[in-house]
Parts: sequence; C-alpha cells; structure tokens
Amino acid sequence: MAAIFASTVKELKILSRDRGTLIRLFLLPVMFITVMSLALGRMYRRPGESMLKLPVTVEDVSAPAEELVLALRAVQGLEIETVARAEALARVKDGKRVAALLVPAGFGQALAQNTPVTVTLYLDPGQTLATSALTGAVRGALARTQGEAMRQRGVDGLLYPVEQA
Repeated sequence: MAAIFASTVKELKILSRDRGTLIRLFLLPVMFITVMSLALGRMYRRPGESMLKLPVTVEDVSAPAEELVLALRAVQGLEIETVARAEALARVKDGKRVAALLVPAGFGQALAQNTPVTVTLYLDPGQTLATSALTGAVRGALARTQGEAMRQRGVDGLLYPVEQA
C-alpha cells in the first residue's frame, strides 16, 4: 500500500510541473463532453421539450409581425413564448431565459415602406453560446420576413428608392 501511495505522489509531482499537460488533462474531457452533449442532446429529449425558450413581445398588429413569430416557431429546438415586455425583460434579468425579443409597433408598416425598423434582442451576456444560437435563429427569421415583404412589394417596390435618388 505504501508503494502505491509513493508512486501516486511521484506521478502527481511530475504532473504538477507540466502545466500544459495538467490543463489538457482536465480541459479536453470537459470540451469533449460539451461538444457531444450539444451534438447528441436532441436524441435524449422528449418530444415536447425544447432546448431554448425565447420570450417574444409583439407590439405590432400586422401580417409581417405574425410571419416573424411563425418563422421563429418553425425553428427546431426553439420554443416561443408570447409575453408582455416587462415579463420578457424580467425573465432575462432573473436568468430564467437567455434572451428576449421585442418587435416594435410599426414593424409591418416599416417593412411595407422599405424603411428601417429596430427589432431589439435583449441578451444575457453570461450565456454566450446560447445567445449566439438564438441570435442566428432570430436573424434568419427576420431575413425570411423581410424577404417575404420584399416579394409582396414586387420589383417596383425594390426600384422605387432608386428612382427617387
């Protein structure tokens, strides 16, 4: 028993001198577990479970605003919760959600007139991996909604700003 203890102490002393090996010894398994959990996580979830929940506040009553929410609902692994602005911000502030989306009043009208509109995504800065995934999903849904609005305006709607210049 004393020989095993002495051998263990010797190996730990050698290991403690090489910080790179010590870091890799603990960091690589953590990285492997994280990557595999993200890659295979969907296999072990029940059908009703979603990976991320996004509270959405829609202050606009228009078809493009509804299309945006529908595009977000179509994203796999994302569950949309339609709530009031104060509730959405409180959920992010309390750490219950990683982000909240605010679609302002006049969103549909701005898309129809091809004018800028600010859609705000409030993020929890402590959860960068989840917020980057949500940011990508929101950008994709916004691009689809904007593309649909451009399609409805037609070519004349696209060329009108050029004719004015």
